[in-house]
Amino acid sequence: MKKILKLMRKNWITVWFLVCVITCTSLISYAAFTRINIVKRVVSTDAGAGARFSSDSMDTSIAGMTSRKSFYSQSADPDAEVYVFNYPYPKASLYRNTVTEYDVAARIGTHDGTTFTPLTGEDLSELSNSYYINYNGGTNAVFNNSSVPVTFENCRMNAGKVNPDCFNVHFDSAELGDTPPGYCVEMIATPKDTSLPTLKGYISVRYLKTVESGWTGTLEELDNNKVYDGYNYILEGSGEGRITFSWNSDILTINKQFLQNPENKFYISGAEVNGSPSLSESDFSTGSGTCSITLVVDSQEKNRYEVQFYKTDTSGSNDYRNSVIKTYLPDSNNWVETGSGS
Repeated sequence: MKKILKLMRKNWITVWFLVCVITCTSLISYAAFTRINIVKRVVSTDAGAGARFSSDSMDTSIAGMTSRKSFYSQSADPDAEVYVFNYPYPKASLYRNTVTEYDVAARIGTHDGTTFTPLTGEDLSELSNSYYINYNGGTNAVFNNSSVPVTFENCRMNAGKVNPDCFNVHFDSAELGDTPPGYCVEMIATPKDTSLPTLKGYISVRYLKTVESGWTGTLEELDNNKVYDGYNYILEGSGEGRITFSWNSDILTINKQFLQNPENKFYISGAEVNGSPSLSESDFSTGSGTCSITLVVDSQEKNRYEVQFYKTDTSGSNDYRNSVIKTYLPDSNNWVETGSGS
């Protein structure tokens, strides 16, 4: 031991240098390791942020989402609420951990099922003041002025919590009349963060007479002169029980939001199951190119469902003529089977 101490005293400069080198190397390695872990945490915290900007009435498709709010009284106040979320709707637990800023542009016009035509000039200036939109209950912005489109800039949803925004789109009561003008509002939400998707949708309202008894399934009327990207199937009626409807899953796919909506209840393998993100079309497939869904219904709570279907093939190899599509989505009461309640 004395020899070691003597040797260290004679070479203290060398020993001091080695101690410094070892210490610095350890600190640098620790710092680098810590930095890597911090970066990993930052990246993984908001992984998948591209889906964390969504809406119940707009989507990311080029065509945009069509949303119609139905009223069963012609004296109702015809307004529709459009929500924008900072999470992939309806998965509220996956909210963003960064602030979400975006702009919204809204125009009023007509939609023929394929093309949106905005009102301009005299048609716009003569529009009733009852057509307007506001953001989170703020000042109403009417559509009949020189500002086309109506814009809401720097909309903001705070970080770290579920923080939806609400746009109230109000229509004139004439839209619920016997001969409605048929106007709709196009909305486009553009996020500041370019990693997030742009959302687009078309919002309208309409009056529907209450079905007297039973449940029916009807394919929304198609114009043989037009080409459609999607199809609306309407389930409506009165009473309590279960209804089953089927479709050709090789040709059409159901809107996943219908399956994930917690307000919808399904009958699966002898049990009632609320809609959730865990449900998919495969849960209802028979494996033979057919999907069948049994929906638990109670007209006291809800007497109308609008189910959207989309093409599975856009290459042109399948026959999507309007005269043929009814064989995949039959416009027939027989397509809906009324079952017993639970």
